This record gives sequence, structure tokens and C-alpha cells, in this order.
Amino acid sequence: MIRKISEKHSETLRSSVVVTSVPNIVFQLVENAAQAKSTLIQVSLRLSTWQVVCEDDGHGLAKESLEQIGQRYATSKLSSEGAFAGHQGEALCSIAECASVRIISKFSRSPVCYERSLHGEGDRVTA
Repeated sequence: MIRKISEKHSETLRSSVVVTSVPNIVFQLVENAAQAKSTLIQVSLRLSTWQVVCEDDGHGLAKESLEQIGQRYATSKLSSEGAFAGHQGEALCSIAECASVRIISKFSRSPVCYERSLHGEGDRVTA
């Protein structure tokens, strides 16, 4: 589950994720897929349009988590007590600052896929 870090913790944290190149974007997307317990990850690059596509068979995100992903200080690395257990989750937010990001996810127990589009400041979630 992806949740926001408390204001107390977010004031002391700064993301170390700086997306500066296509290889760095690929690295961040593959790392996210691996952490989702994927057994198959496929990356496609279309360099003429700078398009990167990463598809995987990971466990997916529930709609509630998909609504949080790509926001500053949103992470899956919080314990049930709200303690911070590592900084992760801002890569998509950093990528979306300079590119359009489209995430399509189906949580393993859900009959429906959800899509989230991130474009700098604005975003939307659709079924």
C-alpha cells in the first residue's frame, strides 16, 4: 500500500532520486517492477520519440495506492505504525516533472485495471 509520509518526516527528507537520462528512467522502472515481485519484465525503447515502456507481471497496485503513486513523499515503505522504513517512491514523480507518465495496473485480486496519467502538476485516475 502506498501512503503519504507524515509531515513531520517529509520536512526532514529530500529525495535522492534525480532522473537525468533515459537509462536512469529505465533503471527506476525496472527497480519498481522487481520490487513488485515481477518474474517477467519487458522494456521497450523508442528513441525517435523518447518513449519508454516497461511491462511486468508484478502484483499490481490497488486503486487506492494508484491514486497516491507519483506524488511527493508517497511511499510503500511505511510500517503499520506509520514509522518510515526507507525512502522510495518518488521516481515516478521526478519522471513526471519532465515527461508524461501513464501507469496501467491491475491488482491481483481485482477484476478491473486502473490507469493513472501523470503530467507535472495535474493527474487523473480512470478505470
